[in-house]
This record gives sequence, structure tokens and C-alpha cells, in this order.
Amino acid sequence: MLDQSLIDDIVAGTLDGTLSNEVESAFVAQASVYEDEFQNVWSEVNHCYLTVFDAFDRGELPHWESYFDIDTMEQMGFSAAQLAQWEKNGRVSDEEYKLFLRNWVDIAFGENTDLRYALAVLHPLKHSDGRECIALLSMGECGQGGWEFEDVFLGFFKSKQDALAHVKSNCGLIDIYNKEELEQYLNEVVPQK
Repeated sequence: MLDQSLIDDIVAGTLDGTLSNEVESAFVAQASVYEDEFQNVWSEVNHCYLTVFDAFDRGELPHWESYFDIDTMEQMGFSAAQLAQWEKNGRVSDEEYKLFLRNWVDIAFGENTDLRYALAVLHPLKHSDGRECIALLSMGECGQGGWEFEDVFLGFFKSKQDALAHVKSNCGLIDIYNKEELEQYLNEVVPQK
């Protein structure tokens, strides 16, 4: 069980910018993803995110039928003739791959019920005086991976907005994204030549 005085120190130090490495390390050493505070990941604000390494494998697109039906691929903007060409020559152009990924991102976030992709979990920590900060964790498989707390802990933040900004800037594309963020993600997956 986490000591309230330690939580008070974390919240106060995070909010006023004086959080020491020693206090943070003490919290990480005492915390567990199986504590009541971190158990119910669905009760707090959570966001799925995709790293560059999570992008659908370009080499698998010539075998698209193993993953998608023809209707889905046509809705993405690919003709039957184009798909047949992929199967025949085993290659997908940069433009085709980016078009595919633009559509696939929504599919990936929509299918995340099994947490195939990482989940940024924002847990408020409450000071005894009512102030709060956010403990940001990153996990998959609903936290059932047998991880130590230090393996999933990303840091403390003053607000949910600060925590989400950290995820966006350091982890990849988050499920609440705009057009510019999507294009940046696509350019990281398929670098311009």
C-alpha cells in the first residue's frame, strides 16, 4: 500500500517543480501495477498509441487477403487491379503504403480492445489537501504482463494535458490526433527520399 505522505510529496513536488529523484525513486520502488490505485485501468483516462514500429508491415500488403476483405481495401481507395499487382510483383509504392496507413490507423485504434498496441494510462494521484498530479504509465494486455512498476512508469505530470503532450511527443501517434500529427507519423514510418 502506498503511503499517503509519499503521495503528498509526489504531488507537491510535481506541481511546484521541486520533485527530487530520491522521492520519485522511492515511489517507483514502493508502487506496483497491482495496487488498488493502478488496478482498474479502464476507470481513468486512457489513450492508445502507435509507435513507428507498430505500423502495419509494408511487406505484408501483397498478402492483404490474409488481413482484410476486398470491401475494406476498396473503401481505402485500392482497386482490384491494384491489389492483384501487389500480389504479382510483391511491391507496394511509398504513396500506396501511406494511403493504406492513413486508413489503417483508424482501424488499428478501433480494434484495440485486445490492447495489441500500447495504452497510455493516466492515473491521478491525490494529495491529502485535494491537489492532484498525474502518474503516467504505459502498458498493454491490461497490465497482466508481469511487469515491475518501473517498466511501465513514464513519469509524473502536472495535468492530463501535460501527460498527453508527453505521449504525443515521445511515443508516437495517439488515438486523439489531428491531420498534421497523422502526416508527421506517416512521414516517420515512410521517410521522404
